[in-house]
Amino acid sequence: MMKAEAMPTEAFTMPEVQRRLPVWHAMSDLFLDTELQARDYRRIAKVLAGSAYSRAEL
Repeated sequence: MMKAEAMPTEAFTMPEVQRRLPVWHAMSDLFLDTELQARDYRRIAKVLAGSAYSRAEL
């Protein structure tokens, strides 16, 4: 039997969730069962570029 990986015990703070939420919403669009248009990709890119996260973090 494989041993399950331990879940991190630290939770995100509310300010951290508020910083991450727009990124999570934008990136979730990539996984929907819909065909994205060029404007959708531009909007996603704008949200990600405007976030406080580096490419590696994203």
